[in-house]
Amino acid sequence: MIPITSSQNPKFKAALRLESSRGRKKQGRILINGIQEIQRALDAGVAIEEMFVCEGMAEDKVFGNLITSATEQGVQVYSLPKELLQKLEYGERSIGLVAIAKRPTTTLETLGNLDDGFVVVLEGTEKPGNVGAVARSADGAGARALLLADPCTDFFHPNAIRASVGTVFSLPLASGTSIEIVNWLQSHGFTTYSAIVDAQQDLWETKFPARTAIVLGNESEGLSEVWRTRLMVGVSLPMLGAADSLNVSTTAAIMAYEIARQRQNA
Repeated sequence: MIPITSSQNPKFKAALRLESSRGRKKQGRILINGIQEIQRALDAGVAIEEMFVCEGMAEDKVFGNLITSATEQGVQVYSLPKELLQKLEYGERSIGLVAIAKRPTTTLETLGNLDDGFVVVLEGTEKPGNVGAVARSADGAGARALLLADPCTDFFHPNAIRASVGTVFSLPLASGTSIEIVNWLQSHGFTTYSAIVDAQQDLWETKFPARTAIVLGNESEGLSEVWRTRLMVGVSLPMLGAADSLNVSTTAAIMAYEIARQRQNA
């Protein structure tokens, strides 16, 4: 384990830049904060290059096991004073451990031919926390993949990683333009469904086919015209109170688990 004591250390400065979208794009790397998140990245075969641990934390059993697993895979580990380590940690949660990894590839080509199942598509989602929350629900409900169409944020924004509890590393991911994703879904035989407030078809009465895509739009503007065709089936969620819609991540979770329920009962 190599000690770092100065904020001017090149390794530390490079890691700090990964908190910005520009820094991640320039370096082609991402910052992972949290024990579960790092472990899931390791389990998924994500190429972790460096780990930064707070001084004295390596003796902790959980930290020690994770560090040992990482070093066995060739990861370089650095120890930092608490005040430096906290600068690398995202938000207010202080765990004492941060990893740096190569950004996984998320092109449509990497998905290959998926088996029968369902995928979740988010178009123009702006909040990384929503992307992460949807990834967590999609993973839990057994989705085959999560796709970002015309993305306004990144799968690997630190808040997306945190909100997903690291499931962005275990779930197949891909991004592209809305046109590219529409074409990919059609060429792979998927029927697309979206929750629409005034849709005549009720979610609970909808029978989802073997290859299903649920598509959700931007938090404020919904789906673009690319998706508003006869090829997409609109379904409505029962709204029994004053609100006429739900948060995009909540809607995605309800639809994903309804599909999972149907498949378990088939």
